[in-house]
This record gives sequence, structure tokens and C-alpha cells, in this order.
Amino acid sequence: MNKHGFKITDEKRYSDQSRFTVSNEGSIAEAIVMLPDKNNKILGSIVDFETNPELRRQGFGEALVRDTTDELRKLGVTSFEVWAETRVWNKITENHDKGYSPELFRKLGFTETGQKNEFGDREFILDLI
Repeated sequence: MNKHGFKITDEKRYSDQSRFTVSNEGSIAEAIVMLPDKNNKILGSIVDFETNPELRRQGFGEALVRDTTDELRKLGVTSFEVWAETRVWNKITENHDKGYSPELFRKLGFTETGQKNEFGDREFILDLI
């Protein structure tokens, strides 16, 4: 069941993936669905995940990830990958704040892989099959 006004817009198809915007009343992100790999697995991802600073810690981010996960399952995605930020940019104070996404993704059943990107963000995976 979609919460907080979940919607999908701006779908774009490319040769190797589909991208679309997922949003609700407090959060927005871009979801990606890749073509099946050599093992016939389909990877989904969520990027540029942002919750309005005034609405953080009120369930909008969690609802967006849950609803996006449900939608990716319907599209046949077998694995859902995210890069969890440990710091987020606060546009008002122009400083970095603590990022809560690692805790959110653990709560939703994602497993940390141990991989980090160049920004220090941590990779989490959720198997959808």
C-alpha cells in the first residue's frame, strides 16, 4: 500500500536501463532498473535520494524506499542496490549533517556489502526474490 502520496513520473528508457522519478509528499529519488545480467538477474537501484530537511525522521524516506521496493518487485527486479550516505549536505547551514540512511536501509532488511565509494557512502543490497 502506497503511503504519503507515492508516485512515479518521468520514465526514461535507455539501451541498458530504465530510469524514473519516485516521490512522495516529503522525499524524492531516481530509481534505475538495469537490463538482466548474464545470470538473468535484474538489478534495481535508487539514487539521489533526498528528504525535505523539515520532514526528516517522520517516515517519508522509509515510505519511499518501501514503495519503490514494491514497484521494483513488480518490474521483475531481483536485487535492489543502494549507496547509503553517512553525511548529507544541509543547504541551510551549508555544512554536512549526519546521514541516517545506513540505519534506514538496515531497518528495511538491506545487508551492507562492505563496499564503499569514493565519497565514503556504503553499499547495501536487498534480494527481492
